Order: sequence, then C-alpha cells, then structure tokens
Amino acid sequence: MSSMRSKRDQSYENWVSIFAVVCALFVGLLIAEARRKFFIVRPLRERRLGHLNQNPPKREDVVFLGDSLMHGAEWSAYFREFSVRNFGVAGDTTENVLKRLRNITEHRPQVIVLMAGTNDITAGLSAKTTIRNLACIIGEIREQSPQTSIILHTLLPRQRRYRRRIELVNDEIRTRLSPLVDALVDLHPYFVDRAGALRPEMTNDHLHLLTSGYRIWSRELLPRLTMVLGND
Repeated sequence: MSSMRSKRDQSYENWVSIFAVVCALFVGLLIAEARRKFFIVRPLRERRLGHLNQNPPKREDVVFLGDSLMHGAEWSAYFREFSVRNFGVAGDTTENVLKRLRNITEHRPQVIVLMAGTNDITAGLSAKTTIRNLACIIGEIREQSPQTSIILHTLLPRQRRYRRRIELVNDEIRTRLSPLVDALVDLHPYFVDRAGALRPEMTNDHLHLLTSGYRIWSRELLPRLTMVLGND
C-alpha cells in the first residue's frame, strides 16, 4: 500500500511540476508580448501617427485608411493616375481609426478608401461593435467632409477559426453599411479557400497579403475608384 501511495504521490508531484513549467512559460510569453508592444509596437505606431499628422491629405487626394493591410501596400504604384495617400496604421482597430479620423476629414480629401475591422477580433471587440464603429466612421466622414466619396471593403479571411466572425461582419457590411457609402468592394470571395481561411498562396502568415493578393485587390478596386472620381 505504501508503495502504491508513494507512486501516486510521485506522479502527482510530476504533474504539478509540469503544470508549473507550462504556467511559467505562458507567463513568460505574456510578459514578452507586453514588452514587445510597449517597446516596439507602440513607438512605431506613435512615429507613424506623427508622420501622418505632419503630412495631412490634400483635397485632391485618395486616402487609403485602415490597418496594416492598408499600410502594407504601395498604393501609388497601383494607381499612378491618382493622387494617392496611404493612411494605414499597423495594429489599428475600428476604434483607433475613429479616434484619428478628424485629422483626415478636416482636410476634405476627394475619396476615402476604407478597410478596418480585422484587428477588432484579436482586440476582443464584438462583431456588433465593429459594425457600429464602421457606421460611426462613415457617419463622421459624411458630416465632417460631405463631398468626400467613401469606398468600403468587406473583411478579408484569416485563419479558419475566425471564419464565422468574419462572415457575420461581412454580412452586415453588405446589407447595412453598403447603402451608406458610394461603393463597396467585396474582396472576401476572391481570397477565401474552401475551409473559409485566407488562401495560402496570398499570404505567409494567414493575415497579411503578398504582392499577388494586392494585385487582385487593386484590380477589383480600380473600377470603383474610377467610378466615384468620374473618370469613366
């Protein structure tokens, strides 16, 4: 009996030790991520915002507004015929975009090309909050810069586990928000695979796009951009 009890005690102690190691690793990862955000991501974001605030858009500009998906493209290379400004900021949620919107609308650009919402998922914001914030962004553009045309996008797919959440947001964008803007670019069907994830040939991290993805995006955007600018 004492031998069996000793084995059970040893097994229990082993599991406790393993659990403690796993917890320590998890806490270490959380600390490392917090440090990365504070010492790397935050300064980069502040530097980016400072640059954008010091270089506001002009009235003839087409402003690309959103997160790292917007920031990641050299839009002027795809649309050389237009005066293009990239106001994408990596890590931005719809709340972040809403907070910095006035710095753009007060200069009344010709067009705002908007995609935002994918970072809301990892920030813990609900689909309802994402749609409400997008509606507020559209409403503030209309109020603060009535002559600015708005081109809105559906969200791109990500990993399969986010499939339902993205579909919920996109359904609302198509039905509720599309009538509020000048044009909608529904990119999702061009980028989703059969499992509901971002097509692997379009990305190397299940979120950001490779050049092949931006080519498709610019191809689908061009006719809407041409339409709202009246350059048929």
